[in-house]
Amino acid sequence: MLERLGWLLMLHALCDYALQPDWMAQHKSPLDPPPARFGTWWWVLTAHALIQGLGVAMVCSLTLGYAEAVVHGLTDYAKCRGWIGPKLDQSIHLGSKVLWAVLA
Repeated sequence: MLERLGWLLMLHALCDYALQPDWMAQHKSPLDPPPARFGTWWWVLTAHALIQGLGVAMVCSLTLGYAEAVVHGLTDYAKCRGWIGPKLDQSIHLGSKVLWAVLA
């Protein structure tokens, strides 16, 4: 379980920072949608959440990968709306990785 958790945490850092360009971080918010040629804010948010889900699916299972995508997307949506702050956002992200590691 600890090795799996280690992989999940490393993949989270990769997917949430290196694989999330500034335009994605900005335009995944309904308060700052992308230009029309890039689609809608919810597609940008969904793409980011699916990237996170892919990391979990690679280490755990496809089912947990989908669960991660849902949890990650809802958490980021709440952060973008100002309902939660960045510390709680990251706490939820990291807590979900612990849950996936235990469930896998």
